[in-house]
Amino acid sequence: MKNTAADHNGTLNTQEELEIARKAVLEAYANFLEAKKHLKIAAFAAGIDFKESAHEHLEEALIKAKERKDELRDNTSDYIKENPITSASIAFIGGILFSRLFGK
Repeated sequence: MKNTAADHNGTLNTQEELEIARKAVLEAYANFLEAKKHLKIAAFAAGIDFKESAHEHLEEALIKAKERKDELRDNTSDYIKENPITSASIAFIGGILFSRLFGK
């Protein structure tokens, strides 16, 4: 009878171990689903942050480019006003070169 009791206790221990293992697997799965949800939220937030940051950098670059364009236009306009003969000569020579390169 000792063998039967040992088998019964051994089976009971195996069933208890299986139940503990099943609970651990279910808990691990629930933790995995929770972590997955948090990762999705974090990835979405990071994407929005990145998009906003890129948009801000693009706006800053456009503003700087416009400022640089205005500065170059003003400098060119000032040079033409200060040196009209030189400016006309440069334009004339540039026109001749352009017509020679692309004329024929």
